[in-house]
Amino acid sequence: MTNPVPSTFKELPFELPISLPGALGWNDGTHDGTPQYIAAWWTSIGDELMLSDGRTTFTANGAFHAWESFNAHPLVMPSLIDVDFTDELEVMGEGESNQQALVMDRDEQKLFIAPIKDARKFINGQHPPAPQQVAELTAAQWKEFVAQTNKRMKEIAHEISRQDIRAIMQANRRAVENLLNELDAMLVLGGG
Repeated sequence: MTNPVPSTFKELPFELPISLPGALGWNDGTHDGTPQYIAAWWTSIGDELMLSDGRTTFTANGAFHAWESFNAHPLVMPSLIDVDFTDELEVMGEGESNQQALVMDRDEQKLFIAPIKDARKFINGQHPPAPQQVAELTAAQWKEFVAQTNKRMKEIAHEISRQDIRAIMQANRRAVENLLNELDAMLVLGGG
């Protein structure tokens, strides 16, 4: 079911490139379900791209080139002239932020620019409310939980090799190439 977007959302005049979420680091196989809406914005804390579906929010490590390539593409750039994806005012505590987010509607293949607060509230609303349960643990239970968590983290942690890094970089490069090819095709076809 498609939720109507708020009036503060501005629809971009071209379709969502199918490859964009993946190029930015979204992988449905590692997230809970397949959300209709995903938001992307830049944070100056760590200078990172953030992605969120309202339930899962994370830094999109390695997505800088894809984000910059998307924003600088001739199909996209004219629509983003007055858009501010950064959050410097908010971080500095200097009044209201004009920060905006890119909201991707994967069901309708649409893209929107929205004020960050409206975008986050909207994407949070696509999920049913989480149950309000508070677990009360004894000190011993908490200690066991921490020990089990640490044990699990050590099991899954591994040294990453140079070969692993190269493979990740090549995959990122291919994702950006696919995105740019898709945007180029949309430009030739008149914007999707």
